[in-house]
Amino acid sequence: MSTDLSRNAGSLDPTFGSGGKVFPSNPADPLMLGSVWGLTIAPDHKVLIAGRFGRNYSIIRLNPDGSADRDFGEYGVITGSFAEGYASGGESISLLDNGQILLTGVFKEDDQYSPSLPAAARFYSDGRLDTRFGFKGHVVIRLPLDQSNPAIADSATRDGSGRSSVSATVLPDGKIWMTSVHRYSFIDSVGVLMRLESNGNLDLSLNNGKGFVIVRYPECSTEITTHLIQPDGKIVVAGIAIVGGREAAFTARYVSDGTADPSFGSAGFVLTEIERPTQILSLALQKNGNLVAAGSTTVAPTAGFLLSLSPDGRNDPLFNRGVPLLTLIDDNPYGSQWIGVATDDSGKIVVTGATLGGEEADILLARYLSDASLDGSFGDGTGIVRTKIGSGADHPQAIALQEDGRIVVIGMFFSESGFRPVVLRFKN
Repeated sequence: MSTDLSRNAGSLDPTFGSGGKVFPSNPADPLMLGSVWGLTIAPDHKVLIAGRFGRNYSIIRLNPDGSADRDFGEYGVITGSFAEGYASGGESISLLDNGQILLTGVFKEDDQYSPSLPAAARFYSDGRLDTRFGFKGHVVIRLPLDQSNPAIADSATRDGSGRSSVSATVLPDGKIWMTSVHRYSFIDSVGVLMRLESNGNLDLSLNNGKGFVIVRYPECSTEITTHLIQPDGKIVVAGIAIVGGREAAFTARYVSDGTADPSFGSAGFVLTEIERPTQILSLALQKNGNLVAAGSTTVAPTAGFLLSLSPDGRNDPLFNRGVPLLTLIDDNPYGSQWIGVATDDSGKIVVTGATLGGEEADILLARYLSDASLDGSFGDGTGIVRTKIGSGADHPQAIALQEDGRIVVIGMFFSESGFRPVVLRFKN
């Protein structure tokens, strides 16, 4: 048996960038600073990344070998603003069947304290704006949600780290499901599930002419952090609900007309309460219809949280004996968390996350079998790979699997001048 760990599944892919690492930059910014949040892999294995450079949204496109795609924007990067205002940031990115690109994110109008408004932009495959979408290619969504808010039963300060609050999925007919978070106050939020027509207008056939649905675990502050669309068209959202004064992971499912799915959990909701406060940050779907949710506990030292739900919302009895799996990586005082999850055709579960803290904050990658045991064929035999990028904090943001099984992770690392983006690719 070979002892060369560089050949193992989970090792960095030397055919990508420099030893499996790419450090994207904005040609207009010599400091190379930036943030990244959204990731998708095109059918030709090109990598598209949503983020922000300065106060502008950004899209980065890399060739399959990690080099900048010079046929896209300026040296593989495009930047812009959703509207005239303070700042725009890209948080998720999707591909249409015709090769066009949908960027969704947030827009702040006046200053950093302005509400984060959901926004979108659509581009042709070469990076040119599609001016048929919204107003000259851009949409900023302003929903009538600032009216007086009904009292909630529980409130608590958010301890969780959170993540991208706007995400989208393009349907085959060109319509767009989007999720976001609306904050009535520091202690009270609701999730928002909205649908856009292919031209960027709200789809008023949803929810009796509103075009959006409020997602709230009954009488509790609620945040959506992630979503996915099932093959049957049902929409699954997940995140955090404040219940009994602390955070609890929730999952909810809606049918295509925007009503809660009564066949899932209790009236469409599943609340996962354990002894420690928890949050869900990412969702994936297995071929057998099970939902896999990844996140963390939220009080230090935190632990990675992994949950498998059957199609009806019940805990999968074959996954960790029917209870959520908590994973502690080491004994640092801050702990660790899972940020993103993906599943492969064999039912294996791949998660990325990080150890927390300063210099101890490294990017993690792990692979689990469908029963929640770590995959001994991954990494050095432990099933977990730890990657150090800079001398300070390293933090992943998203994960995706290529069709050939190789694993792409995007994130950020702290350099002497500030945070910079990084893209990693690992063998399968």
